[in-house]
Amino acid sequence: MSEKPSLEQFKSMLEEIFGQSLTPQAELATNDFLDRWGDLFDGLKNESIQMNVDMLFLSRKFPEYRQYKVWKSLSIMIILIGLTLFIFSWKIAIASIVIGVGFNYYSNIAKSSGGQKFIEEIRKVLNDSPSKGMAKICAHYIAGTIQLVSQNGRAHWPSYPSSVFGGDARFIKT
Repeated sequence: MSEKPSLEQFKSMLEEIFGQSLTPQAELATNDFLDRWGDLFDGLKNESIQMNVDMLFLSRKFPEYRQYKVWKSLSIMIILIGLTLFIFSWKIAIASIVIGVGFNYYSNIAKSSGGQKFIEEIRKVLNDSPSKGMAKICAHYIAGTIQLVSQNGRAHWPSYPSSVFGGDARFIKT
């Protein structure tokens, strides 16, 4: 188990990540995260707690994860062009639709690999510097970028992070 920082140290790390003071709701999540520090750290370290990424949100905040959107948009355009080409030539239309479906498939692969890359980067920080890694995970949880999932439950913002340990999702009041 990682050495647990004090509440003030942990809040300071989160405020540094966010670049501003924590909201009252974020403070409640931070307290809950710290209360279950050992269980969360052990679960994340041995991967009994998984992190799922919201790629749409991630791509809005981090441009390096936007590549899949280009391919998705291109696939939609090519499929629409293919549908309109049925008027002129069904062979060209089918070829266009097949290419569009291929681009869509590639978009899904790019989206999946981007999410995996993001999780690997977080896990690397968790392994190198446990306190900073846990702060990064907590910050992304509060920001809504990641969801925590275990066999027993799921936790996603605005529920308490400890909801991952039980089937009941307790939500943070706004």
